[in-house]
Amino acid sequence: MYTIPLFFAFVSCTPAPAKVGYPDASGAAAADVADNGADNSPNPSEPDSDGTADPDPDPDSESEAETDPGDPEEGGNAPHEDGDDAGLAEWTIMVYLAADNNLESAALTDLNEMETAGSTDAVNILVELDRAEGYSDADGDWTGARRYRVERDTNPNVITTPVAVDLGEVDSGDPQTFIDFIEWGVERYPAKRTAFIIWNHGWGWTLVPQSGRKGVASDDQSGNDISIANGEYEQILRAGVSALGERFSLVGMDACLMANWETARVTAPYGEVYVASQATESLDGWAFHTALQDLIDDPEMDADELGVVFAERFHQTDDSTLSVTDLDELVAMDGAIESFALAVLADDNPRGEVRRQARRAQNFDGDPSDRDLGDFMVRMADASSNGDIVAAAEDVRDEIDSTIVANFINGGWVSDATGLSIYLPVNGAD
Repeated sequence: MYTIPLFFAFVSCTPAPAKVGYPDASGAAAADVADNGADNSPNPSEPDSDGTADPDPDPDSESEAETDPGDPEEGGNAPHEDGDDAGLAEWTIMVYLAADNNLESAALTDLNEMETAGSTDAVNILVELDRAEGYSDADGDWTGARRYRVERDTNPNVITTPVAVDLGEVDSGDPQTFIDFIEWGVERYPAKRTAFIIWNHGWGWTLVPQSGRKGVASDDQSGNDISIANGEYEQILRAGVSALGERFSLVGMDACLMANWETARVTAPYGEVYVASQATESLDGWAFHTALQDLIDDPEMDADELGVVFAERFHQTDDSTLSVTDLDELVAMDGAIESFALAVLADDNPRGEVRRQARRAQNFDGDPSDRDLGDFMVRMADASSNGDIVAAAEDVRDEIDSTIVANFINGGWVSDATGLSIYLPVNGAD
């Protein structure tokens, strides 16, 4: 178990809503693609930048669609013994569309996007869609939740994939709902590699024990969401890995403000690669139609490659930020972060410089507690006269270069984003 570095206690708004239109980048720099070699040094004269779920139905129950999703003759994958990859699909992509909220219409759009690619013998695209009442009357205006193995079609406006399981009402703010979906997918569609993606609103991470706007996957019906700091997100991942028998190849958050060190570090024991955005995302979210088609065309790509595909295709839609984090390298960064924390704590006046540089570091959509980790370290190294702090900050920055596989950014308002944010509450915990 890792610990949150103690120096954050020294640097203690309204959180930005997820999947909203991000600030107009007109007049800002043209789309930038930041890679590991990018120069993210700040301008010294730059001012501060603040500005409970139903149980999974029995496979033979009447709630199943006519096609048994576990029948290999009907498009499923046959059960396999451990270590036997013969006949397995290359990838199973599981996307939980938590749309029992104002993102309902966007979820229907994304499911239609996935249908433009569709599942194949090599790639299973699995979705659980939880809808809301009152936001969209499309696709029959049904409510509750349904599971699908997405099939290809050419109609961008109608969902034609048969329903695999009709669940009725579920709580997308309950970890067990996600666990049931993962266990269903793993049992019926095993593959050589598995990705798990949460789609919804996102609000990052906080130390506050009870915070209504920090976490991911809000459910209007129940009023619940999934907390990161309170352990609900890790509960999902732990159960998923238990069902899978190995780590997820890729874990993703198609949600705002979730590319932070804290969430990635919680994910690390359970995944190889983490894909998320530091900033807010537009309503359209990830470009599933192009990214999944790339995977269909090259199903043997590894987790790093798929992560880059998701990030680059997202970038091509002119959206804000998406980065790909190597979670093994992230764990290796623990020592550098701890050394930096200890160097700061040993300084004669640890609060002052940390708060000053935290306020000046890249932030995202007006939430002063989310600061870019790399930019903060660059600023600390440039501003501090303490040799130990300078060396430690440079070490962290070097580790970030090794940890971030790809970092795509669009617009001057995120020009100093280096791939991971960190919780630096300069005005008290929020």
